Amino acid sequence: MHFSYYTEYNRTIGNVFMFLNSSLSVGKNPFNKRKAVLLLAFARKMEGSKMTIGKLIKKLRIEKKISQSELGGNQFSRSYISQIERDLLLPSEKAMHHFSKVLSISMFSLKNDIEFEIIKTNDELIQQFFLAKEAFEEMDYQRCTEVLPSVIETRMLMDRIDLMYAKKWLVCSYIKIGELEKALYFSSLFYSNGHNYTRDELSIAIELKFYQGVAEYETGEYHESLKSFLTVEEIITKQRLLADPALRINNLSMIQMVYESLGKAEKVLEYYELVLQLSKKHNIISEGYLRSVNRYYRDHSTDSIEDMVGYYYSLIKIADSIGDNYRINVLYSSITELYLKHNCISLIEQSLIDLENSDSLEKNPARYGYMKAFTELFRGRYYVKLGEYEKAQSCYTKSQECIGNVKYNKSIKLKIDSLLAYAELYLHKKELESALLYVKMSEDVSKEYSTVVRNPQISYLKEQIIEEKKLVDLKSV
Repeated sequence: MHFSYYTEYNRTIGNVFMFLNSSLSVGKNPFNKRKAVLLLAFARKMEGSKMTIGKLIKKLRIEKKISQSELGGNQFSRSYISQIERDLLLPSEKAMHHFSKVLSISMFSLKNDIEFEIIKTNDELIQQFFLAKEAFEEMDYQRCTEVLPSVIETRMLMDRIDLMYAKKWLVCSYIKIGELEKALYFSSLFYSNGHNYTRDELSIAIELKFYQGVAEYETGEYHESLKSFLTVEEIITKQRLLADPALRINNLSMIQMVYESLGKAEKVLEYYELVLQLSKKHNIISEGYLRSVNRYYRDHSTDSIEDMVGYYYSLIKIADSIGDNYRINVLYSSITELYLKHNCISLIEQSLIDLENSDSLEKNPARYGYMKAFTELFRGRYYVKLGEYEKAQSCYTKSQECIGNVKYNKSIKLKIDSLLAYAELYLHKKELESALLYVKMSEDVSKEYSTVVRNPQISYLKEQIIEEKKLVDLKSV
């Protein structure tokens, strides 16, 4: 876009309003305020628009077979006409009257030609908006990212609420396909703490802020994500906003996850209980509820293995009933991890098959790569327990390939788990120096992203390797 154009736009905006209020008025049917806004938006030459006032004048001039100098005559210079046709200037009221005479077209016809192009552009915009809405509802997030930018660019032709929805869909879609940098950029661009939103707009704006928090969490910016999620909760409570209960539960669940990553056990319990209270109050089962319950139960349950597995399967049924395929995969992962932890060798193979089947349900390529990497890690750990180290090594190699394709930075924890899996493999092979090296690498990743969520596993494995090393040293003496 031409920045000088906006300078000229600001200089001439008063003339254009005068022009709209007088010259384009015909009898008792003047241009109304809505059409005036459309014309001004149209005149800005926003990218994606097919026609502007300048282009229309050029089109009519060429059809008339006259030069820019001839169009300007002795009243306007060729340079002035050129700038108008290139949309660097808006024509003055006097210029528009002059053009209508030279082009042998009435002001009424010229007005209608401009209005026709505006309406055509607006119709195309509405069509694109509903295409994006349909794509979002069908979870075709890639398509959303292709359609929505041009819709948002022509924002002055849109209703403000529709525009807010378009922005929300775009940010959410970038998160879903793993384009986290774009999600962060647009969420910070679209959401403004100081903006004077109406209550209807604010209910959508807090969703934008929520998605900003999700993108920050996925990129390991835990403290920033916590600020974003707490901002959403503060707005809902202070403004007494009638927000979607599922959104609030989801937001509280994400706060619980952040505190878990930061090792704040008391806060984890506090927000877990808030999620349960709200879910019971509104009688709803949501993704946020399932996330909170699964994670808290996994880390704090004292039930038997059989009871834990039974509970996980009950959650899988609930997740299936609301179409949460990702949570189904996470729950099967929890079952597999439980069997591996307690050496239930005979049950691991079937749990791995269930896990692989749940992988195939995921349509999002970013999440699929993440799931597949974890499945290969679990299978590798299974082969380690069977003593089939070459097969385990092959699985870990496949997992690394999947991690390389994962844009979702949930791969922070995935990377740590992968390094720990290699350390466990080398421990079983009695290659203790290599095992210690991989534990050290996992510690470095945890410190880099300030996450403590895997620290217990790191410490436990490190102690095992050190104890084994002491035994080997004693035997050598």
